Amino acid sequence: MIRKQRECVLEKVKEISRSHIVYPGLKEFETQASVKPESIPGLREAGWDPSQPTANDADGSEEDSLQETLRDLLTAIRKHGSAWVRSHSRSHPQRKRAPARGACDRH
Repeated sequence: MIRKQRECVLEKVKEISRSHIVYPGLKEFETQASVKPESIPGLREAGWDPSQPTANDADGSEEDSLQETLRDLLTAIRKHGSAWVRSHSRSHPQRKRAPARGACDRH
């Protein structure tokens, strides 16, 4: 009974989704050639639209903005009162030195 239910569910998923379709790898990665998004099998079916910007279209401003946002986030985390980084500063307390060799044998 459970096997039949499972088969029915998988069949319904295949009707709704295309996740069961597996495409072969791209040859361009072997030769390190640039890949045109239009040439990637299944990309349009997955919802990609040619009008969407690609990494090659970016002028770097988005990357700079992300880097700035992450830097601001890290600063805010470090300044937060319960942050581990703040409560454990970089200057560690002096560590106790191990006893000299043979010091334990002198009892």
